[in-house]
Amino acid sequence: MLVWLHCPVDELLPRCARIKNRPLFRDEASFRRLYQDRLPSYELADYRVESNMEPLRVVEQILALGIFPKVTA
Repeated sequence: MLVWLHCPVDELLPRCARIKNRPLFRDEASFRRLYQDRLPSYELADYRVESNMEPLRVVEQILALGIFPKVTA
């Protein structure tokens, strides 16, 4: 089972540009090309969750998929 945490490339770009130790991030054009090259693989995921929002909302979306066993304390 695979969950794709989807985020638009225009939002990923500034996030990744701030990280200095990303070896595949060279410039905007190569980043966009890499994203497009990988997109067909990402689209094969069993589930797609939008991740361009507050992390708590992303977690809620993932849990709402109902794919994880319930845990009781």
